[in-house]
Amino acid sequence: MRKFIYLFSIITVLSSCNINDFNVSDSGVEYKFIEQNNDSSKINIGDIVVLDLKYTTENDSLLFDSREETNRFRMRINESKYDGSIDEALAMMHVGDSAIFKVNAMDFYVLSRGMKTRPDFISPDEKLIFYVRIKSIMDVSIFNKEKKLSDLSKADQETELLNTYLKNANITIKPSNTGLYYIEEKQGSGDNPQPGDTLVINYTGKFINGQIFDTSLKRGKPIKIRYGFGAVIKGWEEGLSKMKKGGKAQFIIPSHLAYGDKEFGPIPPFSTLIFDIELVDIY
Repeated sequence: MRKFIYLFSIITVLSSCNINDFNVSDSGVEYKFIEQNNDSSKINIGDIVVLDLKYTTENDSLLFDSREETNRFRMRINESKYDGSIDEALAMMHVGDSAIFKVNAMDFYVLSRGMKTRPDFISPDEKLIFYVRIKSIMDVSIFNKEKKLSDLSKADQETELLNTYLKNANITIKPSNTGLYYIEEKQGSGDNPQPGDTLVINYTGKFINGQIFDTSLKRGKPIKIRYGFGAVIKGWEEGLSKMKKGGKAQFIIPSHLAYGDKEFGPIPPFSTLIFDIELVDIY
């Protein structure tokens, strides 16, 4: 209990600090250290760190708090993809350090998180405020062992959710040899796509619970892809190979044909994805 109160107090102190007095590193990291332990282990690229982390908007709206996670929160420190990134900021720290960082919101969501854009409620030039306390560096072998066990569990959960969905939706077709479920809703005409063709596609992507995570319909125009060169996930490549111009189909794509054990934008690891596809044109 005393440990929990201490960690809670650290986050509270970080949150209540004046966030206007920031230093700026040569590469553009905006930072303010609350605690520094320069004699302890420094964080390096590739390290897996156990940490307390929360981030908010500049107006103090909470976006994420690691204390809400059921397990201890960990991050791998990656090579920085842009000046002033959160990875670059964390690599400035030592075990036991506490600090506050400002990170450009658009860069964070697009370059760090892999999303197409920022959330609508965040302005283009807004910055996110990160409150961080480094607790320890995790042994890679222990992390890999825990991740393997966790991945097995998540894969089993995905299979169970998929089977439940198929049963409730009364879907009785068999998957392809790879595991793709292809449900034709309108037959097109002409030839199937060939490598090198440009495909014009309208689509809506949903999670297995029906929540839409992306759609071309909202943007008001279809997308164009060059077929057969790995521009899209494997489930799309296979499903599109079965379609013809003017056709409509639904793809039910298990995660091993999508993003697997990786997070991609709003898509969590081990997510089965459902896409409603219209192949508008082929040329």
